Amino acid sequence: MKTLEYKLSQPVEYADQGEQVEGDVLVCTAPKGKNRKDATRIKQMFFRAMPGLDEFSDEQKEAAEQRKGESDNSESSDVEIDGGEVLFMIMQSTKVEYDEFIELGRKMISSGLCKVDGIKEVNSTVLDRLSVEELENLIGDYVAFFIVSSAMKSMQNST
Repeated sequence: MKTLEYKLSQPVEYADQGEQVEGDVLVCTAPKGKNRKDATRIKQMFFRAMPGLDEFSDEQKEAAEQRKGESDNSESSDVEIDGGEVLFMIMQSTKVEYDEFIELGRKMISSGLCKVDGIKEVNSTVLDRLSVEELENLIGDYVAFFIVSSAMKSMQNST
């Protein structure tokens, strides 16, 4: 199973078997069927925020198809985007509300998809202990790793 290990800049406290312990790594897994609506909304927000996506000309589409044909003959490279790039695109977009994006990410992460040190499920209480910047970076990395990268690979394969 593919996982994302997110190293926290500051340890976060959580209760484990009645004791307070500190964890410094969040182990996250891919969205499940129960997260389908939120994952789809996040994916749509990302693609709406992509500059010029809806302004592709016929020439640009043809060039993309030609590049795909050329790349089919060579080694396939993975499409990579990091969490910071995702957050920047969303924040700069006039088509997507940044706060709504962050809230959806927060909802998904606290639905059983991440565990502190791989032990304790991350819930809203744990997320409330993170700084705003840490929470945003976690959501950006999660979205980039699980949602955007697979969508972009699918898009690349279909052009």
